[in-house]
Amino acid sequence: MASRRFSTTSGLEVAVPALRPDETYHRLLFWTYDQALSERLAGHLLAAEGYESLDPSCPLGGPDQGADALCLKSGKKWVMASYFPYGPKSFTEIKKKLTLDLAGAQHREPYGVAFVCNQKLTPTQKKKLQAIGGDIEIDLFHLERNVHILDRSQMAQIREQYVYIPAAGRPPIAVRAEVIGAARAFTDDDWVLDFFVDCYEKDVREESDKAWARVKAEEEAKARARSERARREREDALAARAGDLAKPYGFKLPSIDYSGFLPDFPKIDLGGQLSQQYGFATKDAPEPPKPLTDEEIDRLVSEYRADLLARWDSCKDYLAGVVSPGTVIQLHNDGGYLSNVQVVLRFHGAVGVDFDLIQHFDYRKLENPSWEARPAGPPWLSPVTQPPSLRPKDYPVKVGHNDNGDLEVTITLSELRPRQVWRSDDEDFVLVLRDADLDEVEVTHWVTAADYHEAFDGDPIVVPVDRVSMWDAFREAFEASDKA
Repeated sequence: MASRRFSTTSGLEVAVPALRPDETYHRLLFWTYDQALSERLAGHLLAAEGYESLDPSCPLGGPDQGADALCLKSGKKWVMASYFPYGPKSFTEIKKKLTLDLAGAQHREPYGVAFVCNQKLTPTQKKKLQAIGGDIEIDLFHLERNVHILDRSQMAQIREQYVYIPAAGRPPIAVRAEVIGAARAFTDDDWVLDFFVDCYEKDVREESDKAWARVKAEEEAKARARSERARREREDALAARAGDLAKPYGFKLPSIDYSGFLPDFPKIDLGGQLSQQYGFATKDAPEPPKPLTDEEIDRLVSEYRADLLARWDSCKDYLAGVVSPGTVIQLHNDGGYLSNVQVVLRFHGAVGVDFDLIQHFDYRKLENPSWEARPAGPPWLSPVTQPPSLRPKDYPVKVGHNDNGDLEVTITLSELRPRQVWRSDDEDFVLVLRDADLDEVEVTHWVTAADYHEAFDGDPIVVPVDRVSMWDAFREAFEASDKA
């Protein structure tokens, strides 16, 4: 018979005959090993199904007082009874063994009895055996159920140890993660903040000066109107006196109607006209700026600085997203074929921000990242929106942050073949340093995959920090947007 070589879990290589696909079934049914081994195997089968605190009685022989082992499940007491004869037995023999085990377990007042056997049971036979328990629950670990448990990949070591089927050990996960890029950090950002505050104060003062000029112009206009009104009153008084003087002589000074010399200016209702033309009512015109005192200006500037400081991290993140290259992640599979692979990378002391093209830079979003462009024209026109994301629904990269604020990138792949290199898109995110005291960013990562029931930790990765002038970045983005 042909043989195959297997690496056992202890590291030894052995040559064994080629095994049948149902080898576990036959090894259990035709049990040739001793009672101690069967009781210990039964304990492992219970543990695999959620039983806890297993306490074997006398697997090597001796009085067991009606229980091969005691255990708990969901906080309730259970008694384990095992039955591993050689070859198939009749249902009568199986029932007789369970009845004896139940009688022996009665004095322990268990919630149930877990009956572990190597016998095949039909659905009808299972119901009959469970019925004899009465108030005691019966959990049947029959042949097919035990085969299914033992053939799980996580039970390979138990299967090798107790039924001598070598565990063809799976190779360990050998996925290496590589981060291409650097964490962006800005210098002189306080200078840029002062620049925005100075610009705001300049705008406020200019508007205030315009308001003062408007007030002065209005007062001068009122003074001229008062002077004109007084002049007309004097002229009217003189005309009245001239009329009184003309009465004795029987003539009357003609009155002059100037209406014929003036054009007929129609009264225009701008609101009604716009309503008819565009189908909407105009809003009231915004109030003109008010003249402010120096104390009022200082208060407004102070409030603006406080608001800007509160969102300054978001402002820097926006600028970093448009002037910095995106971060790329590569996964190298130096091991065997993997399916349903997930790799999680944690960037300690750094965050991920949205990537955008530098041509899309808008200084208003730098000053306030929540700013959105308003559509021009009548309001029924659709507002300006960003183009829809080109990412497919099942795009494997998910960017998020943990409770400590550290960036976590999760990559989920349906498969990763040997010697394959997977590469992320360079527009997934931009890495930004959050802890200013760091000179480098440490990245830890772990890998999980189908049929591997534990996470494999990769070697830590170190990402450098790229410190640049925020003012230079601002100027670069502004010039690029002008040229677009």
